[in-house]
Amino acid sequence: MDKYTIDLIGAAKLGNIAAFEHLYQMYKDKIYALSMSTLKNAQDAEDATQQTFIQVYEKLQTLNNNSAFNTWIQRIAINESNAILRKRKGEISMDDEENGALAERIEDDFMLPYQYAEQADLSQRLREIIDDLPTVQRQALMLQIYNNMSIAEIAEVMDCSENTVKSRIRYAKEHIKTEIEERERESGDKFYGAVLLPFGTLFTNLTRSQSMLPETAMRIWNGINQHIMGLAAAAGAAQGTAAANMAGATAAKVGMSLGAKIAIGAIAGIALIGGAVFGISQLLNNTPAGSAVPTQAQTAETEAPTEAPTEAPTEPDYSAAYASYLEVLEGRESAIRNYGWQLGSSTEPRPIAFADVCGDSAPEMLVMEASSSFQGDLSVYSFNNGTVSTALVENKVDVFSAAGTCYSVFTADGEKGFFLHHTIGDDFESYTTDHYVPDGNSLSKTEALYYRDDTNGNVDIRVDEKDTSIDAYNNGCDALIAKTTHVLIKGTAGVNLGDKITLAMDEKKNEAMTYDEAITFLKNQSTAESSSAETPEQPAQTGVSQADMLSEIAGHYTASYVSMGGTDLFSVDIDGEQLTTTSLGRMTGNKNTSTCTITELTDKEDNVYAFKLVGEDILDGAVFFYYPAGKPVSEVRREDMEMINRLDGEDPTDVLDAAYIVSAKSGAYRKES
Repeated sequence: MDKYTIDLIGAAKLGNIAAFEHLYQMYKDKIYALSMSTLKNAQDAEDATQQTFIQVYEKLQTLNNNSAFNTWIQRIAINESNAILRKRKGEISMDDEENGALAERIEDDFMLPYQYAEQADLSQRLREIIDDLPTVQRQALMLQIYNNMSIAEIAEVMDCSENTVKSRIRYAKEHIKTEIEERERESGDKFYGAVLLPFGTLFTNLTRSQSMLPETAMRIWNGINQHIMGLAAAAGAAQGTAAANMAGATAAKVGMSLGAKIAIGAIAGIALIGGAVFGISQLLNNTPAGSAVPTQAQTAETEAPTEAPTEAPTEPDYSAAYASYLEVLEGRESAIRNYGWQLGSSTEPRPIAFADVCGDSAPEMLVMEASSSFQGDLSVYSFNNGTVSTALVENKVDVFSAAGTCYSVFTADGEKGFFLHHTIGDDFESYTTDHYVPDGNSLSKTEALYYRDDTNGNVDIRVDEKDTSIDAYNNGCDALIAKTTHVLIKGTAGVNLGDKITLAMDEKKNEAMTYDEAITFLKNQSTAESSSAETPEQPAQTGVSQADMLSEIAGHYTASYVSMGGTDLFSVDIDGEQLTTTSLGRMTGNKNTSTCTITELTDKEDNVYAFKLVGEDILDGAVFFYYPAGKPVSEVRREDMEMINRLDGEDPTDVLDAAYIVSAKSGAYRKES
């Protein structure tokens, strides 16, 4: 390894982020290509590349020999890629010399017609043949041909003998050659007199065609950058320690200016590997132009700290994501607000949280909302490529107060994704802990991590879907509790059955927000970038008076739903600020009448009004939306339209033919003329 790179590594060890970022630019394509050869999936390769450099940053101090950096970083990349492959339940075939005779030598690089480089169908065929190789054979080819490593270096990276490496490369080349010959026999293609190219050249060209895009490189560095800032902030809490001092210097130097410019190619030549690089004297410790790059020993002997770059660190801009999340929340207001009723809670529910649970360094939005009388929906929204998508919808999260349900959504240190813990019981007890892990741009649920069912005294205990002892279950729960860092959303309804995870989560701070808090938070975040700019004064909103709104919604409404035991008939009368509900019981036929007071009546938009009920009956705390007759169906909230369709038994094709009041808690009511 050249002295230039060794000095970069030494500077990075001392906390110079510019040096570490330059190492990223030098090695990112190698690491990404190696990850792609293992995972054959761009998103997974991106994750493996980012995690590799995070591991390099955290463990760089453990590297005793800077000259061994090349093999060291690629071994980390192999381990990270293999870990992702195992999580996908993929097999890592470990074929080696035990599968055949020892390969004392590697056969010479065979030749292929140049058409395999020029014709798309032949290039695709060659790629498919390579992709079908066992994982370790693809990795060995990548390390030897694209990363230009010796057999000894590959053996060190792959943690195997040199003969094993030779076997893997030999078997891989023999398989590729056999498949190509078979393809030529089947197709009848004959390449007599064709220009021949070494397989290594074709392999390199194929690899380069799958290299990361500039925006991918910048996105990966952004994630690494975020992680470094988090470490710096955590270390900064320990005042006066050497770690805190280095982290402080690190935090001062973190920024996206250099990385962004390199990633998009704005500074020509800055990412060249080795040799003299334009601007490198300014890159490390602000050394004057023309000076030598300081070595690790020289930098350590410097008494006065160097000046931090004048350019301020660049914070990631998530304003577009927050603006999109705001739109989602405003469209789900009714179901989210009414979720609290299911918990049987006297306080306003906190069903919304923001956290990076997909592992992409950007915040996701987690939302609990009412879905039926007995369950709620947990939705996780993510922001990718300028649009919001649903990373997860977990239906039927048991939140009904009468069942004595408790649940918690939380994250644990060192674990990707999040955990959902359920305690269900009334006359029985059942505890389940599910783990949700990133899967591309979504989240997937693994098998139940911990499960315990004490129904009728019959104890059923499982850990990772395997029967086990109560002690093993308790130990697993204790370990998870010890690692828990954030409680994202917590719902406690009815009785607390007292299992240890529920009790532990009750002791931790619930970081979730109420609906109004989340709306305020999102508005502040999505407009933060433009808040400093002067804006013209906006005219005051006149709105609609309370009297006019009350007059508009006044009248007689009816609803009829078929459910178990018969048909429920309801009528609602609104007169002034009073709302009176009359129901005909399913079984007895007795009428039950109750009255609530209308509060918080507001004009949402275009004659759509929202109000809340306060009273002693089941509708206490319910939020209603009023829609006027003639309202286009396309402008009705989705969940409210579902309620209207359920009431009428058909889908209005164009506009509402009558006015409606709708609540996710109790359904839709049609206004009678």
